[in-house]
Amino acid sequence: MGYFERRNALLTTAQLTSEVQAHYISQGIKQAYVFILGLDVLGNPYGLYRDVKEGISDLFYEPYLGLIQGPGEFAEGLAKGVQSLLGHTIGGVADAFGGVSGTLGKALSVLSFDEDYQKVSLKDTCRITDIVIMHPYINSLLVL
Repeated sequence: MGYFERRNALLTTAQLTSEVQAHYISQGIKQAYVFILGLDVLGNPYGLYRDVKEGISDLFYEPYLGLIQGPGEFAEGLAKGVQSLLGHTIGGVADAFGGVSGTLGKALSVLSFDEDYQKVSLKDTCRITDIVIMHPYINSLLVL
């Protein structure tokens, strides 16, 4: 959350209170949008926005860096920018759809009312990798 700062400003107490209040209300609303749009239920649209924004930024920034160095580096920078744009856009869209499909899959498994499947699914999500112990006196493995 951004902090409030005013320098060399002559304000009355009421004006200062009003500006502080307006600032923190707007910051709270921005944080609420980030939280809500970051939920996996919605497919993380904020993550998609962030990825596409970074790809577009690279599309312009990489060729600019190359242009400063010369025409050959400009073409190389343009290729890097296009590659970044495509990678971030495709990755962001895939991540968003993956979140939506995962949420739909979980919802459908609950709506199926199949208790056996729900138990297996819960067991799979809670299981860490199997722990393998080699006993020094017994020539066998124990899988926990």
